[in-house]
Amino acid sequence: MASSAKRSCFISSVEFIQRHPDRTYMLTSAEKEKILQYTFTKLAEQWRRETRHMSIMNDIVSHTAYQKIIGMGKDVVPLILEELKREPAHWFWALKSITGDNPIQPEDRGRLNKMTEAWLDWDRQNRCRC
Repeated sequence: MASSAKRSCFISSVEFIQRHPDRTYMLTSAEKEKILQYTFTKLAEQWRRETRHMSIMNDIVSHTAYQKIIGMGKDVVPLILEELKREPAHWFWALKSITGDNPIQPEDRGRLNKMTEAWLDWDRQNRCRC
């Protein structure tokens, strides 16, 4: 199948979900995974772009795109952790909100690298449980 045909098919699946969220059972698990990845990527890009110059953490984590990512639930946790590995950012509130866990030690609060490391360690220990 040509690349443009694949993209068209994928976009049709995304539009289908948007129009008929109650009919996701009609999609294959591979289609659902692609849609999850696509939606997460678009929302994460929007969040990074629109909060790039913000310094107030409450504004950063209350951004609409960030809140939509949290609303995607546990299925998005591996995507957030992959994003955290690739480019550390303030995904900690989302991870805590979704998982109910907080592996960050009090003395490491505010230290991006230590906070990232704590969540990546949490991932290695809990990979199959989330």
